Amino acid sequence: MKQFVCNLIALPLKGIAQIITFLNLADPVPIHSTICRLTQENEDGCKLLSLVAKQSGIEQARQIADEILTDKKHSSFAAVMAVLELAYAQNFHAAASWIEKAKQLNAADQHLLLEIQFDLAPYIQDYDPKILAPQILERKDLPSTATLKASLFTVNQLIEEKKYSDAEKIVDHLLAVQDNPSALLAKWAILWAKNKPELAQKFYRKTQKLMAPEIFNLMIAQYSLEIENTDSAIQHLYLAEQLGIDLEKIGPHLTRLKNSTQYQLYQKEQLI
Repeated sequence: MKQFVCNLIALPLKGIAQIITFLNLADPVPIHSTICRLTQENEDGCKLLSLVAKQSGIEQARQIADEILTDKKHSSFAAVMAVLELAYAQNFHAAASWIEKAKQLNAADQHLLLEIQFDLAPYIQDYDPKILAPQILERKDLPSTATLKASLFTVNQLIEEKKYSDAEKIVDHLLAVQDNPSALLAKWAILWAKNKPELAQKFYRKTQKLMAPEIFNLMIAQYSLEIENTDSAIQHLYLAEQLGIDLEKIGPHLTRLKNSTQYQLYQKEQLI
């Protein structure tokens, strides 16, 4: 009964908080802090952390989050703080530390940590996307963004293993939902690998309209390498370089191609 009364009191405060935030009338943190104390809802606590990080800085958010996570023992707070660490501090290890703290506390709903762990996998050695992707895909209660990331990762793995039909099934399912540019590019690679160049070009042209030119050419170069189309990989890597892609951050496979004699000869040919 007490919590019911607190929730009723919080309702008009939430309306006031929205007006304050929308019109930028005052600092929204105090009223959100009050709402959080009244409702005791995890969602309200997460909103408070995001507001504090934005208004007062990540350090202040860390202090509040540490208290809330220790008290509530719910993984949503760790997930939000990991995202905020990336957004405001670009600190991969600090982000991972919130995940590990939630695990140490045996926090509830640890599946909520899977997406941010997947995002951190390129930077944190302990997070293996080959393990995380299946864990994400077997759940039905995660955001669609998590499912999309895990699905695209799985598609890329299947293309590398030359299991094109299996990869195509997943891509077709993704494209039935929306024309995701990464899925369209994967479809291009699969069709090209299956010796269907004319059909592949339809997806090439469609994706070209949806992506920034430098990213498009870089991703075509990457997929071209995976399907052993070296000429296409060289051509598109060169175009990406001309469009301003930082070739110091392109990954080991494309780096080897960039340093190859074949690529250097192509560069010289374009200067003639």
